[in-house]
Amino acid sequence: MNKELTKKQKEIILLLGSFRFINTNQFQKIFNHKDPHRIKVWLNDLINKGYIKTNYSRNTFQEGNHPAVYFLLTKSIKILKKEKESKSSNLEWIYKEGIRSERFINSSILITDIYLYFLSQIIKGTELNFFTKTNLKEFDYFPDVLPDAYISIKNKSKTQRYFLNYFDNLTPTFVLKNSIKEYIKYSQEFKWEENTGKLLPKIIFVCSNNNTLKKLESYTKQRFIKESENKLTLILLTVDDIKEDKSLGSCAKIKSPV
Repeated sequence: MNKELTKKQKEIILLLGSFRFINTNQFQKIFNHKDPHRIKVWLNDLINKGYIKTNYSRNTFQEGNHPAVYFLLTKSIKILKKEKESKSSNLEWIYKEGIRSERFINSSILITDIYLYFLSQIIKGTELNFFTKTNLKEFDYFPDVLPDAYISIKNKSKTQRYFLNYFDNLTPTFVLKNSIKEYIKYSQEFKWEENTGKLLPKIIFVCSNNNTLKKLESYTKQRFIKESENKLTLILLTVDDIKEDKSLGSCAKIKSPV
């Protein structure tokens, strides 16, 4: 059955297995293909064969002017199990992909944009590994509330590691504060160091707007002063920073006192 799919089509399924919802423009950037028509052929063929589906509609002018968004159907489970040796219990979420909220879909698309942002930051000789929350569920030494992504950037001399969380404009203030508290607690438990032998990753918070960023910045500074035991580094940036391809080094950074 797998022989009917090309290598690129299997890659599309694996990408959707990680990022959940990806639009046409993002696939074009990921594959960096000179002919956008070729990508649409791959996608349409996967739709016709029952592996993926799109929510694209021309019912209104506004909908018709947005890129189509794709997600997995249950038939894709056999591909994911074979390609990634995934356990079926880890893939039950696929059965509900067609009824996800607009907020969930938009957040998934934004995480894909963040992945593309990191791809654009990579220089020759550097390796990027980007694992989404879906990829991290099988690891028990990550924070209890999983980050939206775990990122490693490796070159010949060093490896930089990050936990990434995205907060949209509907995120309550208490969720922002709890996220900081949870990371402080996690840093004091030494789970990461004991299981990996590596230094704790830096934390990246991506905010939907500058007001949310300022709230996080103010609260984090207060907590870091009170919590002298932690050893966190927090990097704050907005969605606009991502769109403008702003370098991580130029974004707001808060370090704990120790």
